[in-house]
Amino acid sequence: MNRSVWLTFGALCLLSASAWIATPYDTSTLPSLESQGLLYAAIGLIALLISRRQPWSRNQIRSSAQLALAGLMFFGLPAAAIELASGSVPAISRSALFSMVPIVVILAITSGEAREAGARRLLPPTLVGVGGLLLLLPLDFSGTTRGTIILAVLCAAVIVSGISAVWLFRLLHNVTPSRAAALICLPTAAFLLACSRLNDPLVLDQTALASLLSVSSLVGLIEILLLLRLVRAMPPIRFAARYLVIPLLTVLEGYIILRPPMTLRIAAGAILLIAGTATLLLLNPSNEEAVLSLR
Repeated sequence: MNRSVWLTFGALCLLSASAWIATPYDTSTLPSLESQGLLYAAIGLIALLISRRQPWSRNQIRSSAQLALAGLMFFGLPAAAIELASGSVPAISRSALFSMVPIVVILAITSGEAREAGARRLLPPTLVGVGGLLLLLPLDFSGTTRGTIILAVLCAAVIVSGISAVWLFRLLHNVTPSRAAALICLPTAAFLLACSRLNDPLVLDQTALASLLSVSSLVGLIEILLLLRLVRAMPPIRFAARYLVIPLLTVLEGYIILRPPMTLRIAAGAILLIAGTATLLLLNPSNEEAVLSLR
């Protein structure tokens, strides 16, 4: 990978880890899913206008449908699952669950007819990193029937996120960035707006829509654009490492700002998380990008 991809990845992780700082300045009155859906719609419509002059062929219809489905699985379904769980499962516990995505990605790559030995080498450091994160983050899951169902939904979202990341990486190599953005963002926008409509009526008045122009919405917009860039430019295993890097940066920011007492558990967790994540990012998975793009 070239330097620009690494810089983009670093910017995404730092922005996502620091998003909590912008929360007190959020002026948007829109429901979360509606706000996200409108952001995807804006990006998708602009991308559609840019790509409208590009010719279509009959062979592209099937691949376009697959790309739209993969994008919906990668962006839309996890967002809906997280919103569903927001009132029952704390953000810290959700973050711990999604740290399992790199494991799913590695298993997805190493399964099937072609088994990539290089990817299997990354499983131990990934488990080390996840173990370190679990030491750092206090987990809190409800034992009620509803809590169990929501936990199952989140686990399904983790699996879908990992599988769809591999699928997207394979599909995006033959599609221009603007067309890919349109095919991914417009179905995702429709899905998120439909999910939002199930809970609350869509807010379409001018005042509420104007509140979308907030700091948190700008952060969300930039995150989507960075994700669209990285999902095609960064091999899936390294890209999935953001689920370990972002919590690590968030914890470091919290310790710098709040300065809580250091304990043996926290120190051990930080060491394991840093060691596992660094190995996951820096160890070469035996030409993972070339292998995936040829399948």
